[in-house]
Amino acid sequence: MNAAARFKKDDILAEFPEIDSRYTLIGDEAIGEISGFGAVWRAQDNWIDSTVAIKFSEHKLSDEVRLCREIDGETARVFDFYKGVNGWEAYTMEHLEKPWSTLSSFIEKRRYKKSDIQFYFECFEILRAILHGLSSMHGKPYQRGSRVIHADIKPGNIFLLNKRKKRPHTVFTMPAYVDMVKLIDLGVSTYRGGKPIGYTPAYRPPQMNSVGSGFDLYAVAITFAELITKQRPMHENLKNPAAIRRVLATRSSGSFFMDELAVEIIKRCKNAATQSTHTAEKLITYLDSKLFDREHLGLMCLRELVKSGVGSGTKDELAEAIYPTIAKYWGWERSSAKRKAMTNDFVDTLVEEGFVRKSTAPRRFVVANGAS
Repeated sequence: MNAAARFKKDDILAEFPEIDSRYTLIGDEAIGEISGFGAVWRAQDNWIDSTVAIKFSEHKLSDEVRLCREIDGETARVFDFYKGVNGWEAYTMEHLEKPWSTLSSFIEKRRYKKSDIQFYFECFEILRAILHGLSSMHGKPYQRGSRVIHADIKPGNIFLLNKRKKRPHTVFTMPAYVDMVKLIDLGVSTYRGGKPIGYTPAYRPPQMNSVGSGFDLYAVAITFAELITKQRPMHENLKNPAAIRRVLATRSSGSFFMDELAVEIIKRCKNAATQSTHTAEKLITYLDSKLFDREHLGLMCLRELVKSGVGSGTKDELAEAIYPTIAKYWGWERSSAKRKAMTNDFVDTLVEEGFVRKSTAPRRFVVANGAS
């Protein structure tokens, strides 16, 4: 445990008289997960009647504050910076309270269910938001400044706005990606090419001794697999697609399309540690082409097939399962032979889109891995 985690309220107020004159510390201990370089307390700003978070550390925090101010992206807003009488440092920042929570808390509290394809859609929305935050942080390859590497991406350092909204005619329910996550704790962050210090070994790419965007993206691969399965994979579990597939098989979406997309994006994030072409921005482009820019009705029908337990079937059986979704989408109040024929034809569209594939068995189609 670091020294800041052992600091009591009286110790803090004695070290920072300026803070004592403006803020009232709430509670008797730090909040959230303890980092290696400080502790965070909740406090009341008596001047403007609002709640803030204050990070204290015996280590230098000014670099972290500067990085937070330089980054135009999904980081916590930083307000005031303080120096203590004995060399400690502190800064105030926005307090993220419910429905905000760390991704680690979200994973811990989540009740995982079998073949939960809707959860997979949510996981990909969260992933895209994380990648967008990193893209803003990493900057463009040709930029001289603002090319910051977080260097400690993990569920405990990602705040998530866990606030779903039902939207008609789409499978996506999470907040807009620019509002959904905050990447916090930049205490070990550095500019590209720096040395990793204070990282979390379970999320660090093995044998990588200088940081680049791939350092963060490898950690995203571990984090995303952990989000999907509730279990953090070991490094060897990501060595190839077959190994990744075995990890995800414990929490399959019920759709081979979604399962394989998860395998592929984890592979690409993992490979970013050694392949500089895999940037956060390019991974977002890939995700958009494979998922977010796809026809929503197709994704809604895929969800309905999984929820209906249709792992495989004839065209008529698949059409029967997706008919209510299509009818609601198009506002059909009555069925007809023509509308049923159109629904049957839409099964062909699902095959063309890659959401469903033809079985080796005659006149049958497959939705889930292992089905025939």
